[in-house]
Amino acid sequence: MINPEFLRKGASMQNEQSFTQLVASRIKEIRTDNSMTQEELGKHLKITRQQVTRLESGQQAISTERITQIAKIFQLTPLALIAPQTRDDGLPPEAAKILAEFKEFLIHKYRPKR
Repeated sequence: MINPEFLRKGASMQNEQSFTQLVASRIKEIRTDNSMTQEELGKHLKITRQQVTRLESGQQAISTERITQIAKIFQLTPLALIAPQTRDDGLPPEAAKILAEFKEFLIHKYRPKR
């Protein structure tokens, strides 16, 4: 489930689905890069392997809280989880825009209050 603020910023349903697919593929990529099974990730998240499958396939929307939880498991920041570290990552402009919007959301949500 994407935060309603993300949608209020003008993201369409298609953008939300694209974002979900992008995050889903990153979760699977990072999990497999770390030689972790879906069952192992599910145990960390206290969900079933089937729920991990749905997350990784984009069939289940993912909350910002779940993104943060998964990032912590792999010792990453939420942004590092959802976005490759290279500037020229070959993403289509729409995906780059979605990442930029989500980055702004994360910065606003997690920036220390002064």
